Amino acid sequence: IDCDQTISFKRFLEGLSLFNTPGQRDAKLAAAFKIQDFDGDGKLGRQDLILYFRRIVLFQDALTPQMDGALSKEKQAAAIADKVLGEASSSPEHDKERWITMDDFRRIVAPMPDFESKLFINV
Repeated sequence: IDCDQTISFKRFLEGLSLFNTPGQRDAKLAAAFKIQDFDGDGKLGRQDLILYFRRIVLFQDALTPQMDGALSKEKQAAAIADKVLGEASSSPEHDKERWITMDDFRRIVAPMPDFESKLFINV
């Protein structure tokens, strides 16, 4: 990945192959975590989650773009991030900033029975 946030086609295919191979549970968990770690610090903080939720909403809204409610969506993303951090984070509650570690992520996501099948791209 370069500073322009682009990847080569070869790297794209390498990443895609991970999601096209059954039985890669740990690698898929790590990739799912990394996708959400926008600042690359090895933990999911409030801003990482807000950005992730914002991108999900923007992606879903791409088919029917509307500017109404944009501020409301930002507030919703922040509220969801706060709720997720409150429930999933193992960082001390008295810490000003909370985060989700890879261990937290694994503890929450890995037991989901359909996790691996949801991260599968049939090409």
